[in-house]
Amino acid sequence: PFHQHQVDSTLDHYVQIVTCLLAMLLRPQRTYRIPLPSHLQAGVDLFHQLLADPQGPGVTQAIHSLLISLWKEKWRASENNKMPCPTLRCLALHTLQRDGSFKGPKDVTQSIAHFEHCMRLTFLFEIHRLMEDVTEGDEEKACNMVQPFFVEKSQSTFNSLRTLQHIASTMAYKTRGLPHLWWKDGTSTTMVYHGQELHLEKVHQAIVTMETQLVEIWEKK
Repeated sequence: PFHQHQVDSTLDHYVQIVTCLLAMLLRPQRTYRIPLPSHLQAGVDLFHQLLADPQGPGVTQAIHSLLISLWKEKWRASENNKMPCPTLRCLALHTLQRDGSFKGPKDVTQSIAHFEHCMRLTFLFEIHRLMEDVTEGDEEKACNMVQPFFVEKSQSTFNSLRTLQHIASTMAYKTRGLPHLWWKDGTSTTMVYHGQELHLEKVHQAIVTMETQLVEIWEKK
């Protein structure tokens, strides 16, 4: 049971970014617009309609079909739409911070990894669906039908994410992090550690206080 709880909590954590992707597509497009092909917009509209009864039949299948359509689409940039892929748009917005800056490379790799993990699981589900409905149980044939969309070196959303992951990982390894500790004065008696100011004399006072309390506990209690 404990292991199952760990698996469930991990999956809940991983699917958050895919939930953000779906929410982004459902949000009314007023100031920020995401152009979609007609068949994908139809999938979003159907999902929106079915959400009137989230526990009703067809919601899970609508989510799966929409994600498969998104991740099998071969997105091509144009002059009017330089980032056509909604998944990459979601990743960019997900890493945007309140001050208008973007997260550093080491903080982006986790979001990309979550996307990749959910994409692999989605295509695994699709392989089983194809085995039941299309390939008459032939697992290899079903896998070959969708394999280009969850491997590298193929024009796909997954490949774009893998490319970004390689770039972000390389930058994270080469980027030196900011110091967590520095001294505020020339006498080395006051330091700032993770934004908290510490005074060495107060550390000494704390140790003395702890020793006094220990002696009192040992002798009287």
